[in-house]
Amino acid sequence: MRALFCLLLAWAGLSAAAQSLKVDTVWHQRDERRMFCVVASPDPCPAGAPIVLVAHGFNGTHAFANAMHPLTQRGLRVLGVDFPCGSVHSRSDNNTVHMSVPDMIDDLIHLALYYAPTSSAVYLMGESQGGLIAGMAAARLPEVVKKLVLIYPAFNIPGAWSATDWEKSRQYALANGMVPEGAMPAGVNAVPDTVRVWGVPLGRGYFEALGGLKPYEEMHKYDRPVLIVHGDKDRIVPLQVSVQAMSQYANSRLRVLPGMGHGLAPERAAEALDEIGPFLAP
Repeated sequence: MRALFCLLLAWAGLSAAAQSLKVDTVWHQRDERRMFCVVASPDPCPAGAPIVLVAHGFNGTHAFANAMHPLTQRGLRVLGVDFPCGSVHSRSDNNTVHMSVPDMIDDLIHLALYYAPTSSAVYLMGESQGGLIAGMAAARLPEVVKKLVLIYPAFNIPGAWSATDWEKSRQYALANGMVPEGAMPAGVNAVPDTVRVWGVPLGRGYFEALGGLKPYEEMHKYDRPVLIVHGDKDRIVPLQVSVQAMSQYANSRLRVLPGMGHGLAPERAAEALDEIGPFLAP
């Protein structure tokens, strides 16, 4: 009995050690853009451990990556970033009037290139608008990014928000409850200086910059493994967006979560991790 008790204590100690992680805050600089990041690592963390760079969605923060911290149990590091101007809650810069998807793509590319020399593998992950960002970054860095995880990726953003067809943008925003009635008057074709989307102020530059993004024309450049997780009740980013992406990626698979809309509740995050963990396992 004593031997069994000691064995159970030893097992509990090993289990606790396996589940321990270390969390550090790090600032990264790209030109004039300072990025607040949080890095979760296994403790102890082996040299050269693979790293997952997580891009948050519209008005999100580094906190989205917290749901991915269980990946540290598989020997992975997980980095969450506050994109400058990417959220009213951003610790990097919360002036969302200057939010720019192309700028955030370049931020993620900067982080990937920074960690590549000291990591056995760099993986990208993104949710919603962050999925668009991660997908575009991977297409431009196929030699660096070893695997890509997309969670209801908003590849439809450049098509839905059109600076040249503002009426189309207005209809999309009203249909999805993004703006209150009257916030985008009919017949106004010029993009306003500021538009509040879900209460978040965006400048004219946000919409104008989207015109240069062609995700479906670039994603075929990334031929490494891709995992897409999407809910079949998503109205903001319909499942068809990911189905279309599947036709462009040479090496991809789609995991559909029944009944899930736009967002990753804790219980659905656990389902997603059941797919993501084995996919990213070193």
